[in-house]
Amino acid sequence: YWSELEEWVPLNGYTGSGFSYVPIEVLSGSQYLFSKADLLEARYLYGQFLSCSENTRTKLRIPLARLTQAVGSSNLVDKALDLGLALESLLLNDLGSNEQLSLSLRIRGAWLLGEDANDRHRLERIFKQLYHYRSQAAHRGKFDKDRVKIDSDLIPIQDFLKTGEELWAAIIKKILEKAKFPEWNRLILGMSSN
Repeated sequence: YWSELEEWVPLNGYTGSGFSYVPIEVLSGSQYLFSKADLLEARYLYGQFLSCSENTRTKLRIPLARLTQAVGSSNLVDKALDLGLALESLLLNDLGSNEQLSLSLRIRGAWLLGEDANDRHRLERIFKQLYHYRSQAAHRGKFDKDRVKIDSDLIPIQDFLKTGEELWAAIIKKILEKAKFPEWNRLILGMSSN
Protein backbone atom coordinates (compact mmCIF):
# COMPACT_ATOMS: atom_id res chain seq x y z
CA TYR A 1 0.00 0.00 0.00
CA TRP A 2 0.97 3.63 -0.37
CA SER A 3 1.45 5.67 2.77
CA GLU A 4 1.43 9.44 2.98
CA LEU A 5 0.80 11.58 6.04
CA GLU A 6 -2.05 14.08 6.05
CA GLU A 7 -1.28 17.76 6.68
CA TRP A 8 -2.40 17.67 10.34
CA VAL A 9 -0.17 14.73 11.38
CA PRO A 10 2.59 15.95 13.75
CA LEU A 11 5.51 14.42 11.81
CA ASN A 12 4.30 15.42 8.36
CA GLY A 13 7.27 16.70 6.39
CA TYR A 14 9.81 14.85 8.56
CA THR A 15 9.01 11.34 7.42
CA GLY A 16 8.85 9.98 3.92
CA SER A 17 5.97 8.44 2.05
CA GLY A 18 5.99 5.47 -0.21
CA PHE A 19 4.97 1.92 -1.02
CA SER A 20 5.20 -0.65 1.77
CA TYR A 21 3.76 -3.75 3.33
CA VAL A 22 1.71 -3.49 6.53
CA PRO A 23 4.16 -2.01 9.06
CA ILE A 24 5.23 -4.21 11.96
CA GLU A 25 6.16 -2.42 15.17
CA VAL A 26 9.90 -2.92 15.60
CA LEU A 27 10.18 -3.64 19.31
CA SER A 28 7.08 -5.65 20.20
CA GLY A 29 6.33 -7.21 16.83
CA SER A 30 2.73 -6.01 17.08
CA GLN A 31 0.77 -4.11 14.52
CA TYR A 32 -2.24 -1.85 14.71
CA LEU A 33 -4.37 -0.75 11.81
CA PHE A 34 -6.11 2.58 12.41
CA SER A 35 -9.79 2.78 11.63
CA LYS A 36 -11.38 5.93 10.25
CA ALA A 37 -12.74 6.63 13.76
CA ASP A 38 -9.19 6.29 15.18
CA LEU A 39 -7.88 8.77 12.62
CA LEU A 40 -10.67 11.23 13.39
CA GLU A 41 -9.93 10.96 17.12
CA ALA A 42 -6.19 11.39 16.50
CA ARG A 43 -6.84 14.49 14.41
CA TYR A 44 -9.13 15.90 17.13
CA LEU A 45 -6.64 15.16 19.92
CA TYR A 46 -3.77 16.70 17.98
CA GLY A 47 -5.87 19.82 17.46
CA GLN A 48 -6.56 19.89 21.20
CA PHE A 49 -2.82 19.50 21.86
CA LEU A 50 -2.10 22.51 19.62
CA SER A 51 -4.72 24.57 21.47
CA CYS A 52 -2.95 23.98 24.79
CA SER A 53 -0.61 26.60 26.20
CA GLU A 54 3.12 26.14 25.60
CA ASN A 55 3.46 25.28 29.30
CA THR A 56 0.86 22.47 29.08
CA ARG A 57 2.39 21.10 25.85
CA THR A 58 5.81 21.06 27.54
CA LYS A 59 4.38 19.18 30.53
CA LEU A 60 2.80 16.63 28.16
CA ARG A 61 6.03 15.94 26.25
CA ILE A 62 7.48 13.38 28.68
CA PRO A 63 4.22 11.50 29.36
CA LEU A 64 3.49 11.22 25.64
CA ALA A 65 7.02 10.03 24.85
CA ARG A 66 7.00 7.49 27.69
CA LEU A 67 3.54 6.18 26.80
CA THR A 68 4.72 5.73 23.20
CA GLN A 69 7.78 3.81 24.43
CA ALA A 70 5.65 1.67 26.74
CA VAL A 71 3.19 0.74 24.02
CA GLY A 72 6.03 -0.30 21.71
CA SER A 73 8.05 -2.26 24.26
CA SER A 74 7.95 -6.04 24.44
CA ASN A 75 10.03 -6.05 27.64
CA LEU A 76 7.55 -5.92 30.52
CA VAL A 77 10.04 -4.37 32.97
CA ASP A 78 10.79 -1.55 30.53
CA LYS A 79 7.06 -1.15 29.88
CA ALA A 80 6.35 -0.82 33.63
CA LEU A 81 9.14 1.75 34.03
CA ASP A 82 7.93 3.84 31.11
CA LEU A 83 4.32 3.68 32.32
CA GLY A 84 5.43 4.70 35.81
CA LEU A 85 7.38 7.67 34.49
CA ALA A 86 4.45 8.70 32.29
CA LEU A 87 2.03 8.49 35.20
CA GLU A 88 4.28 10.39 37.60
CA SER A 89 4.84 13.18 35.09
CA LEU A 90 1.09 13.38 34.38
CA LEU A 91 -0.22 13.30 37.93
CA LEU A 92 2.65 14.52 40.11
CA ASN A 93 4.38 17.26 38.09
CA ASP A 94 3.59 19.94 40.68
CA LEU A 95 4.75 18.10 43.82
CA GLY A 96 8.09 18.34 45.55
CA SER A 97 10.23 15.25 46.03
CA ASN A 98 9.38 14.91 49.72
CA GLU A 99 5.62 14.64 49.34
CA GLN A 100 3.60 11.39 49.38
CA LEU A 101 4.01 10.52 45.71
CA SER A 102 2.33 7.10 45.65
CA LEU A 103 -0.72 8.24 47.60
CA SER A 104 -1.08 11.42 45.56
CA LEU A 105 -0.76 9.48 42.32
CA ARG A 106 -3.48 6.99 43.29
CA ILE A 107 -5.91 9.61 44.53
CA ARG A 108 -5.41 11.98 41.61
CA GLY A 109 -5.75 9.23 39.02
CA ALA A 110 -8.88 7.83 40.67
CA TRP A 111 -10.55 11.24 40.96
CA LEU A 112 -9.64 12.27 37.43
CA LEU A 113 -11.00 9.12 35.77
CA GLY A 114 -13.54 7.76 38.26
CA GLU A 115 -17.24 8.25 37.60
CA ASP A 116 -18.43 7.54 41.15
CA ALA A 117 -17.12 6.37 44.55
CA ASN A 118 -17.03 2.67 43.57
CA ASP A 119 -15.24 3.41 40.31
CA ARG A 120 -12.71 5.67 42.08
CA HIS A 121 -12.10 2.95 44.68
CA ARG A 122 -11.46 0.37 41.93
CA LEU A 123 -9.14 2.77 40.06
CA GLU A 124 -7.23 3.60 43.26
CA ARG A 125 -6.45 -0.12 43.72
CA ILE A 126 -5.34 -0.44 40.09
CA PHE A 127 -3.10 2.65 40.34
CA LYS A 128 -1.64 1.27 43.58
CA GLN A 129 -0.71 -1.98 41.85
CA LEU A 130 0.64 -0.16 38.78
CA TYR A 131 2.87 1.94 41.02
CA HIS A 132 3.95 -1.18 42.93
CA TYR A 133 5.02 -2.93 39.71
CA ARG A 134 6.73 0.24 38.50
CA SER A 135 8.71 0.27 41.77
CA GLN A 136 9.65 -3.40 41.40
CA ALA A 137 10.83 -2.71 37.84
CA ALA A 138 12.86 0.31 38.96
CA HIS A 139 14.42 -1.21 42.07
CA ARG A 140 14.76 -4.90 41.18
CA GLY A 141 14.67 -5.05 37.40
CA LYS A 142 12.05 -7.81 37.57
CA PHE A 143 8.64 -8.67 38.98
CA ASP A 144 8.01 -10.99 41.94
CA LYS A 145 4.97 -12.54 40.26
CA ASP A 146 3.68 -12.96 36.73
CA ARG A 147 0.08 -12.22 37.71
CA VAL A 148 -1.54 -9.24 39.43
CA LYS A 149 -4.38 -9.63 41.90
CA ILE A 150 -7.12 -7.04 41.54
CA ASP A 151 -10.05 -7.83 43.82
CA SER A 152 -10.62 -11.55 43.20
CA ASP A 153 -9.12 -11.58 39.70
CA LEU A 154 -5.61 -12.76 38.84
CA ILE A 155 -4.51 -10.94 35.70
CA PRO A 156 -1.36 -11.76 33.69
CA ILE A 157 1.17 -8.94 34.10
CA GLN A 158 1.22 -8.16 30.37
CA ASP A 159 -2.59 -7.69 30.39
CA PHE A 160 -2.39 -5.58 33.53
CA LEU A 161 0.25 -3.31 31.97
CA LYS A 162 -1.99 -3.00 28.88
CA THR A 163 -4.68 -1.70 31.26
CA GLY A 164 -2.08 0.81 32.51
CA GLU A 165 -1.47 1.99 28.93
CA GLU A 166 -5.21 2.52 28.47
CA LEU A 167 -5.50 4.48 31.73
CA TRP A 168 -2.54 6.71 30.79
CA ALA A 169 -4.11 7.41 27.42
CA ALA A 170 -7.42 8.26 29.13
CA ILE A 171 -5.63 10.72 31.45
CA ILE A 172 -3.87 12.41 28.53
CA LYS A 173 -7.18 12.70 26.67
CA LYS A 174 -8.84 14.31 29.72
CA ILE A 175 -6.02 16.86 29.95
CA LEU A 176 -6.20 17.59 26.22
CA GLU A 177 -9.98 18.01 26.34
CA LYS A 178 -9.56 20.78 28.94
CA ALA A 179 -6.33 22.02 27.27
CA LYS A 180 -4.72 22.19 30.72
CA PHE A 181 -3.84 20.11 33.75
CA PRO A 182 -6.49 19.84 36.46
CA GLU A 183 -6.42 21.95 39.57
CA TRP A 184 -5.82 18.88 41.72
CA ASN A 185 -7.04 20.19 45.07
CA ARG A 186 -10.30 21.42 43.54
CA LEU A 187 -10.82 18.11 41.74
CA ILE A 188 -10.19 15.98 44.82
CA LEU A 189 -12.45 18.17 46.96
CA GLY A 190 -15.22 17.75 44.40
CA MET A 191 -15.21 21.39 43.34
CA SER A 192 -15.57 22.53 39.75
CA SER A 193 -12.13 23.12 38.20
CA ASN A 194 -13.29 25.28 35.29
